[in-house]
Amino acid sequence: MADRGFIIVAGVIFIFFMQQQETEGTQLIGSLVLLGSVLATSCYNIASRHAAERFSPLQRTWAMMFSGAVIFNSIALAQHAVAGRISTFFEPLPKVWPAILYLGVLSSVAAFFLVNYSLSHISAIQSAIFTNLVTVIAIAAGVFILKEVFHWYEALGAVAILAGVWGTNHFGPQALTKTDATPAGQNLS
Repeated sequence: MADRGFIIVAGVIFIFFMQQQETEGTQLIGSLVLLGSVLATSCYNIASRHAAERFSPLQRTWAMMFSGAVIFNSIALAQHAVAGRISTFFEPLPKVWPAILYLGVLSSVAAFFLVNYSLSHISAIQSAIFTNLVTVIAIAAGVFILKEVFHWYEALGAVAILAGVWGTNHFGPQALTKTDATPAGQNLS
């Protein structure tokens, strides 16, 4: 499995390395933020997998969304209070409802419910393998939605990522998918 995992990581690193070369390293901060994101996602996968022993995917998702809403709204309220603009806290809401619905319902609640659900059925390692598909999806979205140029190195890296994800799941040990199965009788809703 390690060799197939290496193919995935090599594909992702290759794409970002080539992008750095093309932009003369101007995206260093973005790459560091991306590295932080990968580390945070790894920690999240492990914590969610551990929480799956006691809580359903719906309970974990609700706790995440509720705590996020409380924490980030508290920060925003504090910033408004410090700036003396507490009365303007709700002012932008009519303009941003579509974005709130998209980001809140689809990109947060639905997406994280599906991740939490998958972590109830597969190991954190296997879930992390699938997370690497984000790079391929981002490239495809850039090309098809934003009409960005599709470079040869992106194609090569995407093929490596897809081959690694497929190979890891197809040839990996069966224990990878069954060892951390949801305990019998646990409610997954």
